[in-house]
Amino acid sequence: MYTQYERIQFTTTNILKMLYSSLTKNTLSMG
Repeated sequence: MYTQYERIQFTTTNILKMLYSSLTKNTLSMG
């Protein structure tokens, strides 16, 4: 069972991963 902190950390990690992958995709398509 997750605590509130772990859930926030998990969500933040997923958001950062999605942002990072979209950034790298945009850079690759532009370059």
